[in-house]
Formats: sequence, structure tokens, C-alpha cells
Amino acid sequence: MELPRLTIDDIKEVCTEQSYERGVSYYNAGRIASVRLAGGTVRATVEGTDEYSVELAWNGGGVDGRYYCNCPYSYEGQCKHVVAVLLHVKDCAAEMVREAKRASLAIKRLLDGAGEPYLREFLAAEMALDDALAERFAGGSGGRPAHADPSGEEEEEEEEEDEQEASGRSGGRPAPDYYSRLVSMYKAEAAAWQRAGATDDDYGHVDLKGVMKEAAALARSGDMAGASRAYGQIASAVSEHLDYVLREGEHRRTARDAIKKWASCMDKSRPPADERLECISEAFSGYRRNDLFLDSYESAIWSLCRSDGDLVHLLDLTAPHMPDPIPADGSEGAGSRRVRRMKNPPRRRYRNLIEQESGERIRMLRIQVGALERLGRRRDIDLLLEEHGRADPAACAMRVRRMAESGKKAAAARAAAGGLDLFDNDKGIADAAESIYGGREAGRVAVLSGLFVRTLDWSYHDQLRGLPGWRRERAAVLKRLAGDKKRHDALIGMLVREGMHGRALREIAGRNDAALFKGYAETASGGCPAAYLAAYRKCIAGLADRVGSGYGRSLMAGHLECMAGIAGGKEVAAAIAADILAKNPGKRAILGTFAPYAKGSGTRQRGSGTRAGTRAGTRAGSTRQRGSGTRQRRS
Repeated sequence: MELPRLTIDDIKEVCTEQSYERGVSYYNAGRIASVRLAGGTVRATVEGTDEYSVELAWNGGGVDGRYYCNCPYSYEGQCKHVVAVLLHVKDCAAEMVREAKRASLAIKRLLDGAGEPYLREFLAAEMALDDALAERFAGGSGGRPAHADPSGEEEEEEEEEDEQEASGRSGGRPAPDYYSRLVSMYKAEAAAWQRAGATDDDYGHVDLKGVMKEAAALARSGDMAGASRAYGQIASAVSEHLDYVLREGEHRRTARDAIKKWASCMDKSRPPADERLECISEAFSGYRRNDLFLDSYESAIWSLCRSDGDLVHLLDLTAPHMPDPIPADGSEGAGSRRVRRMKNPPRRRYRNLIEQESGERIRMLRIQVGALERLGRRRDIDLLLEEHGRADPAACAMRVRRMAESGKKAAAARAAAGGLDLFDNDKGIADAAESIYGGREAGRVAVLSGLFVRTLDWSYHDQLRGLPGWRRERAAVLKRLAGDKKRHDALIGMLVREGMHGRALREIAGRNDAALFKGYAETASGGCPAAYLAAYRKCIAGLADRVGSGYGRSLMAGHLECMAGIAGGKEVAAAIAADILAKNPGKRAILGTFAPYAKGSGTRQRGSGTRAGTRAGTRAGSTRQRGSGTRQRRS
């Protein structure tokens, strides 16, 4: 029981400079809550944003070792928690070794002083109170605990019959019970963690690789039934006991792998029909039991369903868990939940019904549709979607596509519109609606215009502009946008794209927003630049009185520069700038900002704020003041 002699250079080799500095800070601040040496391994708990477990072990007597911390650090080298514990080992190695030896010696003396009868009595009492301890002891000694009354002859006979039945296809040997084996291991680890002195690193070390190798060996030997049974037990045990471990990522991956191999081996074993139905039921039970393994169990379900009978059995399993029908008008319907009549619009009543449905019920609907598709029962799918399709956006989109494929395109368009209202313009439903009509087919304009108004996706507008009948539809779209005060920007954008610059200008001017004039200057001014400049100038007239502040000057200069980019705008900007200079004589900051625009340059010059320019402007302003004063005296 020795520790390596570490130096500062040794520690710096395994971490970055930043991690080292932070580790020193943690060590000096006393962040190491507990540390101990046992069996050549140092285990410590370091307090940071959370309590982190650190484990250090070395190969032989050298400094090369295995360092582990459960913190989320994922960069180069070791984290600050490992560095802090390494510094502790460097400073306190001799003391840690002495303490470990004293603890080991005390335990040995305690055991040596106890006689064998006392040890047996003590262990028997502890095992009677702790089944997990009994299971761990049995696993190490090769025996097995007896929980049943050995005097019951009928129970012994039943156990023998069960063992003979379980041995069925394994050459007369009893089939291993992987489920009980893993459950006992999980419970034993949990019990060990609850005992005094245990740390997080002592918790959850369950050997899954061993049982997976044993199941794989069965598959390689050709015993697919035995392998399937083993993988199924492993998957069930692991998925049901994830809360027994702290770092469950490896356990989740093992469970998913076991579920996949369980279904594969079961399929390869070609079981009889009744056994296959039991496996489908088991997979369905796992699918409903744990949300972490939905995809894995669903894949297993579809791989196990090989015949029409299997699919019918799956329909029977899902039927009790289907969502309630959502009536077409949002009111009460056959089989639906009772909804109190209220003054809400139909959409609100729809949502009250839909929000009551759980995610599980929606998944059952999708599984039923998949099973019916494999059975070729298209009419049943249509009826199912008609009854439940308003409860789920994916089912609604499927319903729209199926209606369109069957030639009911007008009804499909109405169903899509209702679905978009229900599910906040769901992308899947929108894509289904777009595919109802193709090319330049009649009806496509109405669908695309509806999608554009709902989503304001300009890709729909781009498609509309090339379709016949768009000019007639355009008036209706503009009316709908104009009626919605929250969509004025979309209305102006559409007017500009349609080349209706005069109406766009009226909409912009009606809002009296200088930022709006600036934003649309490049696009909306093309058809009527003079009128645009006149309205723009009128809108920013009030800003000329607020150029005394730095923000006011910057804001006004931005508008003048924007004006200068419009045809004929340089002259308008120059006139506004000259008027500002005339109202603010002798103010150097204002002169430096607006003099370039007054000269008609159209852009602010970098050199306008230099000292020479400022002096020249001051002299010019002073001359104008003296001249004006002379004229006043003469008068």
C-alpha cells in the first residue's frame, strides 16, 4: 500500500496551466471534503458547484496513473478537482499511507478477535435483515440463499418443474436467470452506498459487460432462443433500475443494445405464433413503461410483427390507449371528453380537448396507423384519421395527404387550414397543404395564399406571383393583411414586392415612423422618389430641433445619409442640413456633423471633425454673426 512521490512538475504534466492554477486555489481553500486510500486507490470528494468524486490509481510505483472525475470537464488534460487531490497526495502521501495501514490493521484485529461461531451468527443476523447482502455473499461463495420454507414439498416440486421447463432448449442445464442476477447486483450496490463511509464512487459499479458476453456466446452457439431470453432479461433489469446508479449513460446504452439484440435473436429463433405474440406484448409493455427507450422498443415491435396476426394483436394492444375523438366543431362528440359550452371560438375549444391528451395516446395513434398500413387496410386508416386526426399534427398532415391522393383536394385544403389553426402553423401540415395541388392546377393559388397569410413565408409569395389568377387573389390577401394591425410590415413588404409603391408610401406615411421610412428607403422609393422624399422630410422635421445632443445628431445624420441614397435625395438632404446649420450658428459639433451634407456631398466626411475644419467653421460662423449684427445696427 504505497503512493508515488509526486512533484509539482509531475502534476503540471497532466493538466493545463489554467486547470493547475484553479486546482491550487481549490486545494488552498480546503475544498477537499474527504479523501482516503484503500487498496492502492485514492478516492476523494471535492466541493465545487456540486460535489464531485475523484479517483486516482497508479500503475506500479511510477507517476503514470489513471485519473477520473465525474465533473463535466471535457478539455485538454485533467480538471481542477483532480489537480487539487494530486496536490493533497503530494503533501500528505506518508500520512495517508499510515492512516490506511492503521484502518486495515484495526479491521484485521477485529476479525481475528472474533470466533467463527460469532462471525457466523453476526453474518446470519445481518443477512436476515438485508437481502442484498445475502445475495452478494451468495455470489461470492457459490451458494444461494434460501428464502422459502424448505419443509414445503409442493413448493420444491414446483421449483423442480420450473427448472426443467426452463432448461428446455439448453441441453438439460437450467437457464440462467439474468434478471434476478442483475437486480441483486443493483440492490447490493445501493445498499453498499447507504452504509456509513461510502462515497459516490462506490455506487453503481454493476458489471454489465459480463452478462452481455454470456448472451452473445449463446447467440454464437446457435441457441437463439436462449440468447433472446438472456437479452430480454438484461434489458428489463437495466431499464427498470437506472435510478440505482449515478452515471447511467453506459447502462442506457447497454439496455438499448440488449433490446435490439433481444428482438433480433427472437426473430431468428422462429418461435411459434403464441410465443411471438407474448414477445410483442412484452415489447409493447416496455414501450409504455419507460420513455428513455421508446425508439428501441418501437423498433423491436415492428421487427417482431411478421404476420397479419401479429399486426392485429398489436392493434388490440394499442386500442385501449387511443386518444379520444376530437369533434369537427370542437363541441361534444361521441366518445369525447365532456367540454363545457363557453363563448370561446372553436379553436380554443379544440385546444382544450387536445391539451388533455397525453403523449402516450398520440404515439398509440401513430402505431395504429403504421399497423393498418402494413395490413393494407387503407379505408380503416381514413376512418381512424377522421376520428382522431385532429389530436396530433403528424396525423393531421397524413390525413391531408391521403385525402389529396384520393382526389378529395378541396376537403384536404379545408382540413389543412383547420390543422394550421389548431397547431400554430405546423410545418408538416403546411408542407402537406402545399402538395395538395401541383403546378398551375386550379386551387393552388387559394392554398398558397392561405399559407402565405398564415405563415408570412415569402417563398409562398414567390410561387404565387407566377400563377394564373394571382392578381384576383392579391386583393383579398392585401385586405386580410391590412385588417391585421400586427401585420403592417408584411403589408408594406408585399406592396413593395408587387411594385405598388404609391400605396406602400401611403401605408408608411400613415404610421409616421421615421425608422420605417429609413428601412424601406431602398425598396419603396423606386416608383415615386420625389413623393417619398417629401413624405420622409415631413416625418423627420421634428428631429431637427433635437440635434443638440449627440444621439440626436447621430440619428439625424443617419436619416440624411439614407436620403442621399435616393434619386434626388442629395439636394433634399443638403437643404435640411443648411436649415439645421442656420438655426444653430456657431455650434461646432453641429457644424462638423452637418456641413458635409449642406455642401451636397451626400456622405459624412471623415475629416469634417478635424481641428482645422472646426476652426474654419467657427470663423465662418463668427463672420456671419458680425455681418448680421451690422445689418441690424444699420437698420
